Amino acid sequence: MMVTTDTRAGVATMDESESLPPAALSYENLRTLVTAVPVAAALAAAGFLIGADVVAVVTLWVLLPLCVIGAALDLAVINRLQYHAYRFSVAHGGVELQHGIVLRSRTTVPAVQVLSVDLVQGPLLRAKGLTVVALRTIGGSIKLGPVCPATADRVRSQVLKALDGAT
Repeated sequence: MMVTTDTRAGVATMDESESLPPAALSYENLRTLVTAVPVAAALAAAGFLIGADVVAVVTLWVLLPLCVIGAALDLAVINRLQYHAYRFSVAHGGVELQHGIVLRSRTTVPAVQVLSVDLVQGPLLRAKGLTVVALRTIGGSIKLGPVCPATADRVRSQVLKALDGAT
């Protein structure tokens, strides 16, 4: 997948794009489990506490299996597809992100529009040795990653260097 540089805007190119590190896939799988297990446990507890009426039957025999099937599908297929579909590129003009399975999205953030670059590491990211780069613009925040801390530092310094050069 080759994308040419828009020389008028001076933005990043996807010619030398990067993918996420393998730890990003295990991080997404961990996030799925951290979300699905408490939901499944709450559904199971609600089904047993309610008793033998119709609501309990629906909770135990419909909602709980749907939750388990959804989590299994997420772990086995969706997270992997999203991981392989995510690409990013950083060049002197800014950052370009490309992601999505069915609905492909390509976001270009010129460095001159970046107000700040934040490196974010929550407890799960820290456990996996990953960092998310948040590019704050006047229109909102664009998140890149999760990536390894060295990549996050490199992205941050390249964007800030491009921003210093543009002013």
